[in-house]
Amino acid sequence: MRRMTTLGSRKLLRLQALLQHTARGIPVSYYGEEIGMSQAALPRSISKDPVSHAYRFLPDFLFTLVNRMTHGSLNRDGCRTPLQWDSTRYAGFSEHKPWIPVSTDRRRVNVAKQMRDSSSLFNFYRALLKFRHSSAALRSGSLTLLETPKTILAYLRKSETREFYIYMNISHRSHSITLPRPLIPQLSTRGAGHRELEELEVIDLKPWEGVILG
Repeated sequence: MRRMTTLGSRKLLRLQALLQHTARGIPVSYYGEEIGMSQAALPRSISKDPVSHAYRFLPDFLFTLVNRMTHGSLNRDGCRTPLQWDSTRYAGFSEHKPWIPVSTDRRRVNVAKQMRDSSSLFNFYRALLKFRHSSAALRSGSLTLLETPKTILAYLRKSETREFYIYMNISHRSHSITLPRPLIPQLSTRGAGHRELEELEVIDLKPWEGVILG
């Protein structure tokens, strides 16, 4: 399910993607997450979701309240809106009216717009997927948690031939972190093309930023 609100700031969405694609296991992205599509607030009157129909005995105000509190679990159509390929009337998904309305943010959030922007969430996903694909350490290596302040999530991913250190600042405060050894930043949530070329002994992470070092 997509996020109901823009807690979905760019930084949070990038950090979430970094965690999903560098921790152990198989990363799963729900369509639209790669461009930051949010969950649409669709009225119950046009709902196709059988779960929504099962709760039709609830008054509208109560249904809306419970649906909001449960992040859209009573009307799941909000996360089923057509993928927003471009800013046209039906978002490039169809030439005709789709069975579920297109989200109202299609002009601001769509694939075509983000493909042209090297700093977009879409291009960060592409860089992250490419990096993971090229790294046995991230795909199948071991994971060791590192000792850090409470608001920093950090772990080491290691294969027989390579290792990467992942640091994520999960707070509203900036942090300066001393690294276990000199390391070169490989990929940062600051942008798909953000990469340092020199070894660092200390990194500075702004709120909700993350980095892969190796």
